[in-house]
Parts: sequence; C-alpha cells; structure tokens
Amino acid sequence: MTKHSVIKILIIIFTCTIFLFEIIIEYRSDEFMVFFLDVGQGESTLIRSPEGRYALIDTGPGQDALEELGKYFPISENKIDLLILSHFDKDHIGGLEQLLRTYNVDRVVYNESDPDITNNILDQLGSLTKINNLSDTNFRLGCCLLFNWLNVVEPRSDSNSQSIAFRLDYNDLNLFFGGDLPASVEDKLTSNIGDVEVLKVSHHGSKTSTSTLFLDHITPEFAIISVGINNSYDHPHQQVIDNLQSRKVQIKRTDLQGTQVLLATETNFEMISTDKCQYYCAYRLYLKKYLP
Repeated sequence: MTKHSVIKILIIIFTCTIFLFEIIIEYRSDEFMVFFLDVGQGESTLIRSPEGRYALIDTGPGQDALEELGKYFPISENKIDLLILSHFDKDHIGGLEQLLRTYNVDRVVYNESDPDITNNILDQLGSLTKINNLSDTNFRLGCCLLFNWLNVVEPRSDSNSQSIAFRLDYNDLNLFFGGDLPASVEDKLTSNIGDVEVLKVSHHGSKTSTSTLFLDHITPEFAIISVGINNSYDHPHQQVIDNLQSRKVQIKRTDLQGTQVLLATETNFEMISTDKCQYYCAYRLYLKKYLP
C-alpha cells in the first residue's frame, strides 16, 4: 500500500468519525442549550431546543463571529428556525449577509422602526418569513421554548433604545435578552420580566445599562457579558461589575472565558466555560459533559 493510499484511508476514517460523532451528539443531547458566543466586541447567541431546533440572536460583527458559530453548529445541519436581530448596529448584524448565504433561515424577527435599518438589509431579509406584532405575540420553538416579546411600545429615536427585548422560558428556567437597551428602557420592562435565572447583560456591560433598580427586580443568578478583550469602549464598566457582584450574581465574560454554554434539563441547569476553545469545540464539550 502506498503512502498516498494510507493518507487517503486515514482521511476517510477521520471524516466518518466526525460524522458519527455528530450523529451521537444530536441524538443523545436532549438538553436545552444556549451558546453565548465569543465574537469579540459584538454579540451573537445560539439557542438549541431539546429536540434540535435552532434560534440565533444576532450575527456578531463578521467572519470571525460566523467561524465561532460554526464551532458549535452541527456539520450535518444548516437550518436556523428563528433569527432574531435585536437592532442594526454592525457589531450585532455585521455577519448577516454571509450568514444568509451559509444557513437556511426560516423566520426572522426585527424592529421595523429601528432608525438604522437600510434598504440593503431589507432586501437581504425579503425572502424570509417575518414575525410581526411583537407587542402582543409570543413565539414557541419546538416542544418547550417560549419567546416572550417585551418591548415597550413608544417612540424612541436611537437604535439601541429600539432593541428587541424578550424573556426566553424553558420550563421553570427564564433568561432575559435586551440587545443594547439603555437602563431607562430596561427599567420600564421590569414588571413584565419577573425573576430570571440568567441575564444577558445589555450593551456589553456599558454603564448606560443594567441599573440597580433593574437588577433588584429581576434577581438573576448568572450574568453573561459579551465583550471584546481590551476593547476601546472600556466595556464592561466597573460600576456594572460592582452592581452584579454586590448582589452575588455570578459573572461570565466571553473576553476572559470564551464562549459560555448553558446546559439545562427539565429540572436543573449549569453554565460551562469553553476557555477560548479553537478546534473541535462541540466534541470537546460533549466529552467534558456527557461521557462518564
């Protein structure tokens, strides 16, 4: 047998092993998963329902963000059932065009009143089914995930204030997402949010968000901050960190600990840090979590 033949056989074996691993993960992983992706100074979150349906919140700023998404999205799948665009800052939707070329997106949610929306973006989204009436319509994904839209219906001039806000419910587990909402809007939503276990900190931990009033009303156990290392905005602000720490909220940061993964069954959940994983991340997560 020639050296070339041996290499070819090894490549085939490796490829078959990868696809077998994909199948095992998809069928054994019946948990609710949330991947708070490390996309640098930006934001993107992948959500997997227990039966393997996917939602994506924002795309991150560009190519690097999509590469991080690919580390956790199954090779054998390319369908995103729900795409949520919180607002139209580039660090949240910079990867949109490439995402739509790479993945088959079914439905999309975005705020038509956002002042930063452009005709080019609308053209890109034109072929997708849009969910309207966010003020009075919730969305169910799969068996058990409920997206509760929470936006305050009032005129707002800037894109951050127009960010889509929602509470995501899985049985008794609740998460809050607010894009880049400022504290003035977050505070108005507190009575509709209720208690949450996981807070996706708005605006990358900017001092303009996450007030003490807000935290005292929603009482999170974990706070996830999506932020770029040594960023020029000085995010997250020390006051936000202090507010969280004084309330004994466990803080997880993508700049320090990489992509953060929430794994939940019907009765409990845990947070796992990927520690800046670069290669075979889904498989390493599987080995770390599922194998005895």
